[in-house]
Amino acid sequence: MSVDAQRWFHRTARNRQKNGFTLIEILVVLVISVGLVITMALLFRTVAQTALLLRGSNDEWTLQNKLREQLRHLLILPGEPALAGDQKEIIFTTWKSQRDNHSGKPVIAQYRYEVSERVVFYREMDLPAWWAKPPKFAEIRFLLAQAPETRVAKGIEDLQLLYVAPEATELSLANLQVSWQKPEIPRIMQLNFTRAARPYSLYLETRGLAAQTANK
Repeated sequence: MSVDAQRWFHRTARNRQKNGFTLIEILVVLVISVGLVITMALLFRTVAQTALLLRGSNDEWTLQNKLREQLRHLLILPGEPALAGDQKEIIFTTWKSQRDNHSGKPVIAQYRYEVSERVVFYREMDLPAWWAKPPKFAEIRFLLAQAPETRVAKGIEDLQLLYVAPEATELSLANLQVSWQKPEIPRIMQLNFTRAARPYSLYLETRGLAAQTANK
């Protein structure tokens, strides 16, 4: 390095020590810092979504299998509807108690989605003993509200329960109903929800071992 170059280098170094960093240098550091923050935020978001998917897979499996098993063993009370429901709730009578590991105990069951908590709740109540006169669906549905709830699945978004009428021949939007208050059993139930920005659709058959009446 020449003598003039060495003098210029030392003079520049002394000026930098005296005047501090330039505006350009500060802006470069800020841009790099912001880039690192954004990169870390995206990384943490991806990790959080992956953890949510892994944690939720067991919840989804439990929700799907328990609901499907109970629907396959619907209990039809004479003169009463098999189930009632809308987009966020379903209530039905079944031979399969979830509390007793799907034993043959008749219960009235409810699955309810709470939007504010993004949680699917479940509750059930043993059906009262009857001999000559079976209970009325409206009466036991009212008593069901007093039973405690348990969480079946959490982290669920935009859950919808849709119903396909018995006479429907295909799963088209025209045949999907958002509520069910009829005596007949719907042909299929469609359960739609989102978890970690991923949409899911589950189809639940209600005709397998269903339609068992209370006098059998």
